[in-house]
Amino acid sequence: MLLGAMLLAFQCGSAIAGAFPRAEKESQIISTWLFNGSSVAFNAQGLLIPVTRYRVHEWSTLLEYGYDSETTLIFKTALQRVESAWLGPSSVSGFGHVEAGLLRRLAVYKDVSFSLQGLVRIPGSFDRRFAHDNPGQAEARLAVGTPFSFFPDGFLTIKGFVETSGAWVRRSGAMPDEFRVDATLGLQSSERVMVLYQLFSAWGLQKSPWGGRPNSHKAQTSIVYSLTPDWRLQAGFFASFAGAHARYERGYLTALWRRF
Repeated sequence: MLLGAMLLAFQCGSAIAGAFPRAEKESQIISTWLFNGSSVAFNAQGLLIPVTRYRVHEWSTLLEYGYDSETTLIFKTALQRVESAWLGPSSVSGFGHVEAGLLRRLAVYKDVSFSLQGLVRIPGSFDRRFAHDNPGQAEARLAVGTPFSFFPDGFLTIKGFVETSGAWVRRSGAMPDEFRVDATLGLQSSERVMVLYQLFSAWGLQKSPWGGRPNSHKAQTSIVYSLTPDWRLQAGFFASFAGAHARYERGYLTALWRRF
C-alpha cells in the first residue's frame, strides 16, 4: 500500500500540452530523465512521518503534433525503475502508462487562450504489476494561458507567459478519482534562457485503499536553454510542500527538446 501511495503522488501534475496548441504541421519531442526519492510521507494531519525508503528513475518521451492551428495531438510513454527496501535487494523496471489524446483551443480573447485537453492513460507492464487496482485513467482538462510583456521599450523588458489548468481524472479500479490544478509561470530572462516556475496539486475525490482522501502539492523550478531555434535543454528540481496520505517527493529532472 505504501508503494501504491508513492505511485499516486509520483503521477501528480502530469499536464502536457497546456493552453497553447502547436502550429499546424509542427511537431515537438521532449525526452526527459527524472529522479524521485524519499523516505518520508505525509500522514492524515499533513505531518511528515518515516516510511519505507524508495527511489524512482523515469525515462519518458512526449510527442506533440499540430494537426491544425487549433488542435494538437499528444502521445507519451515512459520507462520506470523503482528501488525500495519493500522490494528487497533488487530493483524493478517496466513501462508505465501510455498516454494519448488531444488539445483543442476553444477561444482566444485579448491574447488569452482557452483550451480543452482530453487524455486516456493505458497501463504498461510496470503499472499492471504494482498498480493492478488502477488499470486505466481518463482525464479532461481546461487550460487558460496568455503571453505577457512588461516595459517592451524600456531598458528592463520582462516577457514570458502564465498558464493555469484544472483537470478531472477518472480512475478505473480501487484508486480514487482526482481533481488536479497546475500553474506555470515562464520568464524569458534572455534570448536563450527561460525560467519556469510550476505548481502541481492533486486531491483524491474518494478514500484510497489505505484510508483517507489523499492530496499532494509540489513546486518545481527549471531552466530551459535554447541551443538553437529547434533544440533546447531543460534542467530543474522539485519538492513537495504539503499533502496528506501521500508520499513526500523531491528530485530533479533533465530534458532535451526538439522542435521540427
